[in-house]
Amino acid sequence: MAELELYHNFTESSGIRFYSVIGNHDLGPVLAGEAFKKVIGPRYYSFDYAGDHFIMVDNADILKGIDAEQLQWLTRDLKNNAGKGRQFVFAHIPMNRKDANDDGFAAGRTTSSEERFLKAATAQANLAAYFFGHLHGYAAYDIDGVAAYVTGGGGAPLNPAEAIGFYHYLLVTVSPEGIEVEVVRV
Repeated sequence: MAELELYHNFTESSGIRFYSVIGNHDLGPVLAGEAFKKVIGPRYYSFDYAGDHFIMVDNADILKGIDAEQLQWLTRDLKNNAGKGRQFVFAHIPMNRKDANDDGFAAGRTTSSEERFLKAATAQANLAAYFFGHLHGYAAYDIDGVAAYVTGGGGAPLNPAEAIGFYHYLLVTVSPEGIEVEVVRV
């Protein structure tokens, strides 16, 4: 709880609006994310900004993936926002079609609930991109024709066996003309 409070105090004092996604280390040994919910906010949610729709997914439990209640909410949220400019999905653990890519990004596990979510998400014509963390490195791939990015090179020890290992952040520019994703090495 103390680390979550430190993070919350830092982000609140920055003057920048943060939208957090729960990760596997935020679940805690016993309370399964209750501390995250109490200090940071909902474990999954969505919001609109500048005509686009942003969806924060809770798939932090590696074994469970997305629970049934959230899956219903996500499916409804995607459909209800099909008329928005674009939709962006953020989740902690990368989801994919279980296929390895040429860039060295290892194929990860994707639960059956995440498979159902991916099917519903990619059915939306306005789905623009997926963003994930968890793996300590960088990778770019695609999920059924939609760009997907793993950005986990912000400070933890790198794991080049799972992704291309270098410290970085993504600078994402969203404009009416399109989306540009720049990998910035640090």
